[in-house]
Amino acid sequence: MEMVREAAAKLYGRGFTRPQIARALQLHLTSSGDVKQARQKLRKWEHQQEFRDLIWKHAVIKTDLAGPKILEGVVGQAKRGRVDAAKFALSLAGRYQERSDVPTEVTIKLDGFVRPEHRQLSGRAALPPGPTTEMDHEDK
Repeated sequence: MEMVREAAAKLYGRGFTRPQIARALQLHLTSSGDVKQARQKLRKWEHQQEFRDLIWKHAVIKTDLAGPKILEGVVGQAKRGRVDAAKFALSLAGRYQERSDVPTEVTIKLDGFVRPEHRQLSGRAALPPGPTTEMDHEDK
């Protein structure tokens, strides 16, 4: 029965529906060959995490094998002017990198800033005497 489960999972992974799989494997799923019973057995298996994991394994293989065709489609869209497709295709080829991912040089210039003469680390009381508001600056 394990070979039948494997075959059913492979068919699910390739995109076939429950009725299609039940018809294809009806003689292997039930002793009577009844399609309705075969569908019920498949429905029961679908509720089992182990069976769904097996389906996923086969679906990933199918997707992986379709990779070259998918890339051809992306390149075709890029050639037709889709900027997002072009960025994606070029990033896969290692020819494009989002600006947010690229390190940027930052230069901080402190020329022209007046540094306080008295350096204390806490509180307003530690402020040096002198103007404290814009109005005080204007008066001088």
